[in-house]
Amino acid sequence: MTNRRNATGPFQAASAAACAAIILSGLGMSPCAAVAADCDLEWDVDIGQPGLNARVSAMTVFDDGSGPALIVGGEFTNAGGVPVSRVAKWTGTSWQPFGTNLPFASVLALAVFDDGNGPKLYAGGSGASPTLVRWTGSQWQGVPNAPNSWIGELAVYDAGDGPELYVSGAFVFFPTVDGPTDYIARWNGQVWRSVGDGLVGVVQEFAPFDDGSGPALFAVGAFGFFGSGASTIGFGKFDGQAWSGAGGGFDGGAVYALKLHDDGSGPALYAGGDFHVAGGTSIPAGGIAASRIARWNGQQWSTLSSGMNHAVNALMVFDEDGDGSNPPALFAAGDFTIAGGQPASRIAKWNGTSWSALGGGLDGSARIMALSPDAQSLYVGGDFTIADSQPAGRIASLHCPDQAVPGDVDGDGDVDIDDLLAVITAWGFCINCELIACPADVNEDCFVDIGDLLFVISHWG
Repeated sequence: MTNRRNATGPFQAASAAACAAIILSGLGMSPCAAVAADCDLEWDVDIGQPGLNARVSAMTVFDDGSGPALIVGGEFTNAGGVPVSRVAKWTGTSWQPFGTNLPFASVLALAVFDDGNGPKLYAGGSGASPTLVRWTGSQWQGVPNAPNSWIGELAVYDAGDGPELYVSGAFVFFPTVDGPTDYIARWNGQVWRSVGDGLVGVVQEFAPFDDGSGPALFAVGAFGFFGSGASTIGFGKFDGQAWSGAGGGFDGGAVYALKLHDDGSGPALYAGGDFHVAGGTSIPAGGIAASRIARWNGQQWSTLSSGMNHAVNALMVFDEDGDGSNPPALFAAGDFTIAGGQPASRIAKWNGTSWSALGGGLDGSARIMALSPDAQSLYVGGDFTIADSQPAGRIASLHCPDQAVPGDVDGDGDVDIDDLLAVITAWGFCINCELIACPADVNEDCFVDIGDLLFVISHWG
């Protein structure tokens, strides 16, 4: 039995495409035009029930041979009820241990780097030596001749000699093939090299950016550049040969996060932390008032509305609806409860002009964010136990839910020529429409007719 009869009226299936084209042409519309649904982000706490029993500090995506998956590091020893050694793998439905021999008291950084023998997962942290390890496929192994002090940041960058793993931590006089270095070094899979003359302090996050003078690696953190000229604190640039202060730096407040993003006004670096001035050590010294977040386009600093009332610990760019109509947006997470003058509990979204809250937010500090393997979800980790008023053990995610689009007969998320053809092909009375679905009857009157045709057209792009 079928829920409708075949088209027998003025529109026949064989001529459906021609009829659709005529209708659209008469309305001045393109058969290729379509409209995608807007996205209202939704919290998902399945990953956090019961979640992790202590802080989450690091996240990345890695394929251990069974497919890309989210790898999470921190201080926890239990993930979803499973004993783990401060690193765990989320399969999409359950938690799994990721090695049992990790010596760290806390995992502070994770990165994937191909050291010449295929991509490997590297982890840095604090605790017993070694504090920099890599995953062999069956166990954690110390990286040869690595620093023995705690490691807080890892990033992969190519300064011209091929990709290398950049490592920052609390080490000084660390021996490399270029001579001793402080607080930062790079590993190419065979030897350790210096990064310029090193730094005076640790890096919190790296980001590549071309400020107009060529590609370079930028960094934020607890370091500075001091000399006969103006001092620069917390913001530096490595051009492949040497470090230099960048953009005037900050006022000495902590700088934790750095991300490259284009909010529609051009590519720029976004910095977050616990600072109050960007572009100088003070406003009289050339800086601007910037409450814990600021944007640098390579030439000047600008604010993001009125900023936050407490620290920004992490930044991430997330395209919430993929190929939909919404452009990628910048997400900030941390300790704040106000963003741009509006309530926002420890996480907020910047759309290029204003901040918005994300549901009920989080009840505790957010420390790290990462995208899912398919980039369709944004994961948030930290010290919280509640996300959007639901239990969430230190981790939760945001995603764009599947949404019914008015006029989308074929369910592909767009209102386009295919939906118009579906209405024309299904023309007529829907049998037993109270009991049997009739998708082409978009106005739900038990007839597929001109009313449905006009409904689809009215929801066109």
